[in-house]
Amino acid sequence: MTDQSELLGEIAALHCFVAALATTLPLSSRLRLWPAFEVRADLVRDQLGRDALRGFEHATVALCVRQRD
Repeated sequence: MTDQSELLGEIAALHCFVAALATTLPLSSRLRLWPAFEVRADLVRDQLGRDALRGFEHATVALCVRQRD
């Protein structure tokens, strides 16, 4: 069974990977990336429990801030 700290580490690693990947895309693709993410994220949000949703939203906000830098 996975503990919470391990899951937080996985979320942090995924956050770094997605942020790095997004910075390598051409500008036109980066402009479409966030709206496409939001469409898919809405599908996921409905399926998450309270704690998982809190972690998901934390990672999403961090990605959004990174995307705008």
